[in-house]
Amino acid sequence: MLLSPQLPLNEGETRIRTILSSPRLHENPNSPFLVPQGVALLQSAPLLALGTLDAQGRPWTTLWGGETGFARQVAPSLVGVKTSVVDGKFDPVVEALFEGGNDGEVVRSEGEGKMVSGLTIDMERRRRVKLFGHMVAGALSPLTPANQDQQAAVAAAAAAAGKENMGQAEAQLVFKIDQSLTNCPKYITSLHITPIPSPAPPPTLISTSPSLHHTALSLIRQAHTLFISSTSSTTADMDCNIRGGPRGFIRILPQPTSSSGETKTNTQIAWPEYSGNTLYQTLGNLLLSPQAGLFIPDFRTSSALFLTGTAQVLHGADAATLLPHSNLAILFTVVAARMVGHAMPFCAENEEEGKSPYNPPVRYLASEKAPPSRPEAAGKGLRARVVGTEKLSATVHRHTLRFSRPLRREEGSWKPGDYVAISAREELDMGYIHMNDEDPGSLNDDYVRSFTISASPLMGDEGEVEGCEVMVRSVGPVTRWLAEERRGGMGKEVEVLGFGRGAEFSQGGGGKVGFVAAGIGITPLLGRRGEIEEKMKEGRVEVFWTVRGEDIGVVRDMVGRWPEVKGCLRVFVTGALEERGEEEVMRLGVRDVQRRRLVREDLIEVEGAEEWMVCTSPRMRTEVEAWLEGKKVVVEDFGY
Repeated sequence: MLLSPQLPLNEGETRIRTILSSPRLHENPNSPFLVPQGVALLQSAPLLALGTLDAQGRPWTTLWGGETGFARQVAPSLVGVKTSVVDGKFDPVVEALFEGGNDGEVVRSEGEGKMVSGLTIDMERRRRVKLFGHMVAGALSPLTPANQDQQAAVAAAAAAAGKENMGQAEAQLVFKIDQSLTNCPKYITSLHITPIPSPAPPPTLISTSPSLHHTALSLIRQAHTLFISSTSSTTADMDCNIRGGPRGFIRILPQPTSSSGETKTNTQIAWPEYSGNTLYQTLGNLLLSPQAGLFIPDFRTSSALFLTGTAQVLHGADAATLLPHSNLAILFTVVAARMVGHAMPFCAENEEEGKSPYNPPVRYLASEKAPPSRPEAAGKGLRARVVGTEKLSATVHRHTLRFSRPLRREEGSWKPGDYVAISAREELDMGYIHMNDEDPGSLNDDYVRSFTISASPLMGDEGEVEGCEVMVRSVGPVTRWLAEERRGGMGKEVEVLGFGRGAEFSQGGGGKVGFVAAGIGITPLLGRRGEIEEKMKEGRVEVFWTVRGEDIGVVRDMVGRWPEVKGCLRVFVTGALEERGEEEVMRLGVRDVQRRRLVREDLIEVEGAEEWMVCTSPRMRTEVEAWLEGKKVVVEDFGY
């Protein structure tokens, strides 16, 4: 029987578990050798992320590979890497490991050797194994193509870019594994990695400014993956891992600018820490040594952003204040950066098809989307009971909420068209679950939702507010739960977190105004019924509403409750209609019904409408805003 010594937890891993009230971890899951899963994955995975410290003790991270078989175990717990195309000019990990040498001379480590963290990863199959060890030896040589034609092509590509051939190199590295650990597949975008045909374009250094270049900012905004290296000290223990999410999960904090428009300060970025395996190895390291090295790749263009800087772990209210809906988040301040074009000798396919089912929606900074305000005198403990539910279509319901106590007007200074934020966490949160393939979205769901108030509030005898109505589509656990019928008629209860302002809409003064809505995006208009009926009577309101065939019942309900809207309402119906649906559409009695999508010509034909409100999906909103260029457009955003 093979026995191995038990590795201790570091102080940071223990502290973060105490901070988060996470159960005590009695054993360190890391193995003090290369585990069999790591041996196999090294040979089959096309990518290896590596981290190390530079001469100033700062962590950096890189990503090597492109084809399988470039790394393997060459002796027990000894890994050999040989990659024929690597950025040997601007890659800070290459610079740190090979000490600037590029002549093929072997660099041997003294003593225990430089710390090296690693992550062997097959993104297509979402498999990964973490590695930590020390460098034994390595060498960096100029790339020598196999034939004269290829060599000439490499030289020509480099000359065209104004670069030396050394931009591309062959790296050989041997490091001894001191720790390894398999990790789960959550949040990894499934990518098919493809090597770029030789001669690959030479790497190009675009910027080194810690106030990030616009190219770097654009890369961050579309990124779905980052690799991070951290260490508990500069002499022992280093970690390399991946963070993934939907495009845009990394948020860029606003930067002050000078009068000339140039940014003055180092860029700060932030991202949420999603529900993981509760080992908190990266976060534990950051508590002890708040430095991290990031590698953010653009798999479409093979460009990459290398960052090193300080990382602050935020939890609880601090995390939610920066990134609403988050219990854990990282605030990263850039200290040094390298934005490199053609930094990777590979690219990827099927990025959009490979999204992880575990990805939650993008969480925006509070500065981007303000959270709802809690009524000043309501305090904690305000609740609401669902006292009525009407089914308007297969997926759309109207719910009547009655508050646990009346709100005076000065407490709830909101109106229809604003929104109410509620939490169903007490009912739906089942506690920590590591994996849940049946409902992957539940792992990071805080069960907080915001709904537009679609009708005048329920009023008491003395003018106090007793409740409100909301119209919602059943698209997730909270809205599906609200729509479920309960035996015995017992009402569902939710916590009321507060109220938020809807989009401010001046309604055009004495001119004509237009509304463009999609689906239940009509609710802000419903909420403003009392404000615009007079304009409707004067013919100064135009409403364009696009709905799916299955939601005709929502249109029927609206015109039944609000007949005055018929004269200004144009409905655009897409998708299949239910049986006798065509007859029902024609009986709506609205101004116009079209069995097609809304198009640009429908809007530009409206004369005299200089102000518009748009309540649609983000993609359609972008289209409509382009159609209404030059007009005043107010956008209602449903994503709190």
